[in-house]
Amino acid sequence: MKEYKELKLKKKIYSIMNCYEKAGNLYQMIESLIQVFVYHHVFERSCRWQVL
Repeated sequence: MKEYKELKLKKKIYSIMNCYEKAGNLYQMIESLIQVFVYHHVFERSCRWQVL
C-alpha cells in the first residue's frame, strides 16, 4: 500500500513538472512575441520621429 501511494505521488509530481515545462515553453513563446511586438513598435516610432 505504501509503495502504491509513493508511485501515485511520483506520477502526480511528474505530471505537474510536465505541465510546468509546457507552461514554461508557452511563457517563453509569449514573452518573445511581446518582445518582438515592443521592439517593432519602438522602432516604428523612432523611424517616424526621424522622418519628422
